Order: sequence, then C-alpha cells, then structure tokens
Amino acid sequence: MQLNHRRRASGLAAIFLSVAGSAIAAAPAQASDLSPQAVVICEPNTTDLKITSKSSTRTITHAQYFSIPAGGTGSQTKSVSKVATIKASVSYTSTTTVSANVVMGEFSEAVGVELALSGEVTKSSTESVTVNVKSGKYAFFHGEKKFNGGWTGNKCNSNGTVITPVKGTAISFAVPAEGAASCSTTYASSTFEYKAKAIAC
Repeated sequence: MQLNHRRRASGLAAIFLSVAGSAIAAAPAQASDLSPQAVVICEPNTTDLKITSKSSTRTITHAQYFSIPAGGTGSQTKSVSKVATIKASVSYTSTTTVSANVVMGEFSEAVGVELALSGEVTKSSTESVTVNVKSGKYAFFHGEKKFNGGWTGNKCNSNGTVITPVKGTAISFAVPAEGAASCSTTYASSTFEYKAKAIAC
C-alpha cells in the first residue's frame, strides 16, 4: 500500500512540474505580446524649417579713392582693394543640426533672392570697377547685400517616431553692386555710395 501511494505521489509531482514548466516557458511570449509599438508621427528623415527673422544691409567689400583730373571725364576702370569680407554661414543654437544648404534654401526663398551657400566668401583680391564719371574726387567701390536671419524648425528621425526641435541663425550675401561715390555729394545713409564715401574719401 505504501509503495502504491508513493507512486501516485510521484506521478502528481511530475504533472505539477510539467504544468509549472509550461507556464514559465509561456511567460516571455506573453510579455512580448504586451510590448508597446512605436507610433509613426512624422515623415522619416524630413525637416520642416521656418525663417523667423530677416534683415539686410548694404556692405562695402572693396573700395579705393581716386581723383579724376580735368579732361578725364568718361568711362573709367579702376582696381579697388578689399576692405571687408562676408562669409556665408549657418549656426545652431540647438544640440541637433540640419543641413546648412537646406537652411540657406529656405533663407533664399524668404528674402526672394538666391543667396550664397554656407562656406562661400566674398572675393578677397582686387575688383575691377568701370563707371562713367566727371572730373573730381571719388570713392570707387564694390559691395554686396549682407543678409542676416533667424530660423527654427522640426527634424523627424529615420523611423518617423521622434520630432526634434532645431533652431539657429544664418548669414549670407547676394545682389552685388559697384560704382563711384563722389566725395562732394551727400547720400542717404543706407546706400552703397554713403558707405563707400565714409571708407575711402
């Protein structure tokens, strides 16, 4: 009788261990079924940018003083020296960055002219300026419009599951101009002539 009891007990224990083992083996599958799935909230690898501020100033990059003697009236070609440099650049005030060319593309669209790309610099050698002038004292010049802007935006990750804010500033140039400012003439303070006269006359 005792031997038969032991056999029944051993059989129950085996069944219990078998059931327990099945429960343990099934646990990971249940956990996996309950894991949250990432939600797609944006288009992968895209950036949405907006120009938040923009301004421009006429900047003299080359200037030189010349005195045209009597009888020298007419077309004059002069070489003017570099007095300032403008470098197109994009800076970031966020830890995440975006393509500088993408920023410049948005900046160009916002100001309505094609701006120099980040890294481009105004000419450092002399510039040749040709103008028609009367005799007198002149500041021959070459200049560019310098553009400043602020920008902000959102960058989507490669899975489309995370949006990261980005922002910064940009500097560029466009709209070249050249001429000769008379040292005896008054000009509006926003003009190339006014600034060239202040530098070279």
